[in-house]
Amino acid sequence: MREDISKELIFSMLLDGKGGAVKYNWDDIDTWSPEKGVLWMHFSLPEDPINNWVSKKSKISQTLSEALLNGRNRPRILKEEDGLFLSLRAINFNPGADPDDMVFLHIYMEKNRIITIRHKKVLAIENVISSLEAGAGPKDSYEFLLEILSKISHRIGKIIRNIDDQIDEIEEAVVEKADLKLRSKLSLLRRQAINIRRFLSPQREVLNYLGNIEMSWFKLKDIYKIRELTEKYIRYLEDIDSARDRAALTHEEINSIYSEQLNQTMYVLSIVATIFLPLGFLTGLLGINVGGIPGTENPSAFLVVCIILILVGIIEFLIFKLKKWL
Repeated sequence: MREDISKELIFSMLLDGKGGAVKYNWDDIDTWSPEKGVLWMHFSLPEDPINNWVSKKSKISQTLSEALLNGRNRPRILKEEDGLFLSLRAINFNPGADPDDMVFLHIYMEKNRIITIRHKKVLAIENVISSLEAGAGPKDSYEFLLEILSKISHRIGKIIRNIDDQIDEIEEAVVEKADLKLRSKLSLLRRQAINIRRFLSPQREVLNYLGNIEMSWFKLKDIYKIRELTEKYIRYLEDIDSARDRAALTHEEINSIYSEQLNQTMYVLSIVATIFLPLGFLTGLLGINVGGIPGTENPSAFLVVCIILILVGIIEFLIFKLKKWL
């Protein structure tokens, strides 16, 4: 069992309360007590060994342990006594992945213990590890929570600005020349905006709730930082809605431009076909292979027919101009 669990444990650290951390193994974890400091355990996607450990040995309530092990959670928050569970979504920066295919991060927190579970690599976790190794990381559970939320928020904002900038470029390109290739790019950006927004709204509600609850280990003097993050998410939602609407309008504008161009082309072709319709009728009539066709013996007949056809074409043109069809 120990070996199986070790495969799921990515790392474990004991925060030293000064911005650094000491690496822990399972033997250290077994002898850990809250008096020693904040223990952080980070696991990969839960499988049976870690499921059993979380459910039976972690001393986490059944409700929070089930939430912690559920990989299909939308962003949510649960609170029980001194324990806090958060399900968050972060931008997917893994190789070959779409940023809007957001990865989940589950966090269980107490005053002196942190358990995180992820499916794919989360850069916010990597950032916290780097800061702890540099001695400039979180000193306690609350600072850990703030740093994780801040890093996730920063990257979400970065992706939203990138989507917005790309839509700006497409709008400028459409003004110069509409290109059908831009429609597929706009469709991709709209899909990204929709997928990101799907998790932004519940994540904002998580932060809003988090900014109004009381926990014994919360630093009330820093609660404004969570409320600032909530305000950021409100702006993110406004920006992503704006980007999505602009992408839809630009897509419609491209379709409208191409529809107008097509209509113009069809109009010109219709005029040309209408002009040549009577001319084609006359030439077809004179070209039938039966006796009695006038002018067959007259060497000037071809010239006369050409002059008649030119006159008919000119008369048609003048009629079109008079009717303002041209």
